[in-house]
Amino acid sequence: MSQQQSQFHEDGPSEHPYGSQYYQPPMPREVNRDPREQPGYYYDPHTQAEKLQPAARPRQSSSRKWWVAIVIGLILFMGMMSSHFAANGHEPISAPHFGPHFGPYHMDGKPGGPPPAKMMEYQGTVLDLRTIDANIHVHTGNSGNVQINSGGNAPLSGGSDGTTITLEQTGSGQDLFGNGNKDIDITMPASMSMNIETTSGSVEVAGVTGKVNITAVNGDIQLDQVTLANGSSVQTTSGDIHFNGALENHGTYDFNTVSGSVQLHLPASTPAKVTTDTMSGDVHKGDSGAVNSASPDVTVNTVSGDINVEYDGKSPR
Repeated sequence: MSQQQSQFHEDGPSEHPYGSQYYQPPMPREVNRDPREQPGYYYDPHTQAEKLQPAARPRQSSSRKWWVAIVIGLILFMGMMSSHFAANGHEPISAPHFGPHFGPYHMDGKPGGPPPAKMMEYQGTVLDLRTIDANIHVHTGNSGNVQINSGGNAPLSGGSDGTTITLEQTGSGQDLFGNGNKDIDITMPASMSMNIETTSGSVEVAGVTGKVNITAVNGDIQLDQVTLANGSSVQTTSGDIHFNGALENHGTYDFNTVSGSVQLHLPASTPAKVTTDTMSGDVHKGDSGAVNSASPDVTVNTVSGDINVEYDGKSPR
């Protein structure tokens, strides 16, 4: 080895590749343990004491917000229903509450079930009745007046001029939850005429003699032991018609339904000229016997439904 090489060569550990002047070993970090500089520290001027604030409370659940929204929604709903009932002749309702009988108070504030039925009595020879949503039951009685018992959820308004009794249903037959007594019971003299129009509900008439005109939109019509006078008609848009009774001679009678069947049961002692028409359904007619100029003229029409005409003691064919 030359003298020039030996002056740069020394035995021992090699130096850091970046040189000792750049490399320094890492210094240990000091940990600040002074409580005054910890998170949550504050000085209480009243007690002149140093305290640590308690840990932050966790955020409250959002369920409380949902309960507030539900309560507000119920209040708005009750307000809208109060307006609805007021517009239909009912008293406004308040939030439901319960009494000592553990039953909800009704709209009139009295505990237990629907409001009581209302009895009305009128004088007249013709009944003119219009209903929205009610089942109508008509039958004869001993009184010379017309007695009407309307369910608490089917109120009627109107009066009589001494001849014609005019009544109209002022509110729906349903309560807030779609339930309730929606029956109207009518007791009248045996000989009386009537005009009945109903939007929804069945009509039953028994034992009456007179001119009967019944028009229904949605509901069945049944007449039992009824004697119809000239010009009577029974019509329903959606429902069945059942008639069991007699027809006066020299009269015209109509039984019509759009969707439903028609069944007539007539006495063989009064032959009738029956004309039937149906688009979708079967027709069965009994033998009425010989007809004459005094025989009642009966028209039976249905768009979709069967027609069945029977006579006492004679089967339809």
